[in-house]
Amino acid sequence: RRMRRLLLDTHTLLCWLSNDNRLGPNARALIADERNEAYVSAASAWELSIKKAIGKLVAQSQAEGLELVTADERIVAYSIRTVSALQ
Repeated sequence: RRMRRLLLDTHTLLCWLSNDNRLGPNARALIADERNEAYVSAASAWELSIKKAIGKLVAQSQAEGLELVTADERIVAYSIRTVSALQ
């Protein structure tokens, strides 16, 4: 099997990181395969920062009972479970 180079869009990245079952088994296997390279666009970082700024990522973690992995120490002011991205 040949190595594949994958570019994950923002939605796929969030599904992968949150282990969301909406990410299909084929896509999940491709991303998990160590022979493949998975990339994320700088545009995704920009989009995620916008979502965070308007509270959409915090809302998602609360609605789905997820722990938010973040380096933003100000987020602890909200009533959500967090994991430090710096440790």
